[in-house]
Amino acid sequence: MPEPIKVLEEIRHLLRQSGCLIFYVLLVYDNAPNPHDFWRFTPESIYWILRQCGFNKVKIIPLGDRRSTIADLILRGTPRLERLFAPIFVPFFFCLDKVYRIILKKIGKRLPPCPLGYVVLARIV
Repeated sequence: MPEPIKVLEEIRHLLRQSGCLIFYVLLVYDNAPNPHDFWRFTPESIYWILRQCGFNKVKIIPLGDRRSTIADLILRGTPRLERLFAPIFVPFFFCLDKVYRIILKKIGKRLPPCPLGYVVLARIV
């Protein structure tokens, strides 16, 4: 949608006072022109836009993590490869991520999350 604020403002007007808006936002994905791909939303931008539109109780839940994102990026668009290699790749990336986290913990660093997207719950209170 080219103007998400206008859409969310309209949804806000349609909801009752105790209404709840639930939606999913992709974060990591290829260009998806259906019909166009205008925006990528981070938790900060989702929160800011919803507050601008009059939603005052916002909960943003990450869906997936680095491991699922890596596996998704590698296997995306290849259904035959997914079925063939998913049983190998997914556990491999889970193990690799665990080793990487142990190394980073020893040197005092943390990895930021890298979810596939976010489930968003917004309320008018």
